[in-house]
Amino acid sequence: ILAERADEFLAQLKALELTHVPIAVEASHGQKGKAFHTIELGRKAKKPIGSDEVLSEGEQRCIALAAFFAEVSLQNAASTLVFDDPVSSLDHGRRRYVARQMAALAKARPILVFTHDLTFLWMLQGAAEEADVALAPRLFRRDSTGAGIINEEWPWAGQKVSTRVGVLKNTLVQLKSAAKTDRPTYEVGVRSFYARLRDTWERSVEEILFNGAMRRFDQEIQTQRLKFLHKISEQQMQVFEQGMTRASEQAHDHPAELALPIPEPAELDSDLVALEQWVAGVRAVHQKK
Repeated sequence: ILAERADEFLAQLKALELTHVPIAVEASHGQKGKAFHTIELGRKAKKPIGSDEVLSEGEQRCIALAAFFAEVSLQNAASTLVFDDPVSSLDHGRRRYVARQMAALAKARPILVFTHDLTFLWMLQGAAEEADVALAPRLFRRDSTGAGIINEEWPWAGQKVSTRVGVLKNTLVQLKSAAKTDRPTYEVGVRSFYARLRDTWERSVEEILFNGAMRRFDQEIQTQRLKFLHKISEQQMQVFEQGMTRASEQAHDHPAELALPIPEPAELDSDLVALEQWVAGVRAVHQKK
């Protein structure tokens, strides 16, 4: 059993790219029929040296995660695993490896992850897609009524284009009502609407135009996803430029002398439809056989 755990532990260390640390698993002691083991630095020293004097905080956390992953990988149980900010102190590269291992474990059991690290959230999304594992987002937030409010959605910065379009549609419904009853609120809402529309156009470059070939904070480039990029038409790129320009103009503050009219709901609707149609058209190009 010890040999099996040791092998799995070393496999997890390799998956987390921590092979430069000379770690070994050794038998420790027994108690009431139970065998215990300990993790030690493989190289002998003249006097014992604590791991905290040799390893960085990130390396210690990574080793602890590898040991935990090894333990649960050998279990037959399918109970839920809970992680609270598991990548604190880890460097950028190893966060991605941790996300992949979590996605692999999630194929066999539920995993609940609490994190305020948006970069890690993006990595979890990518790892889950690669492993074909479903994600169920929950956003904890606060507003004027209090804290601890739960939304079944990602934070805006973590949302994909399709989800953002849905949010913008819901916002547009509210703005249409405000346009008739509360013009000051409507005018403030219009600027916010176009700021988010601009964000969505920008996100569509990574997710739609480049077909997910390059993800933010990811070092890998999946070149096969670009094989139909040359078939994107000049007209489609013109629509993209026009949409970005329109959203940027309406989101920014304007000098009072310009006296630009506030777009009416029909214009907001038209600008959002232009984005939807552009997304559908470019996706169709990438999905051609």
